Amino acid sequence: MKILVNKKIKTLFYAILLCVVLFSAAALSFMKSGLENLALYIFLCALCMAAAISIFCYQYFREQQRLIENATAQITEYIAGDHGAHIECNDEGGLYRLFHEVNSMEFCRTKHKIFP
Repeated sequence: MKILVNKKIKTLFYAILLCVVLFSAAALSFMKSGLENLALYIFLCALCMAAAISIFCYQYFREQQRLIENATAQITEYIAGDHGAHIECNDEGGLYRLFHEVNSMEFCRTKHKIFP
């Protein structure tokens, strides 16, 4: 899958998968132990899994938002006249390819005078 090229997305995917596997293992161990209030224990495990997945997703999307805000600031600086503004695009994935293409537009403009 091309979406798993980005190491941050891959890490998020594996973290969510790990949460699901750990929850399933905990639920199976509770069922085999014959505990009373089994439903309560499984419900608490599900809440912990949901909390962990929410934290992983929040961290991922917060980082994505930071990247987008930085790119927006660099584009704004370029439009304001700072032709040295550059978006960092040293990672893999769709967002970084977009950043690279934006940086390439500046290269084409200065080298070939394509844009006015």
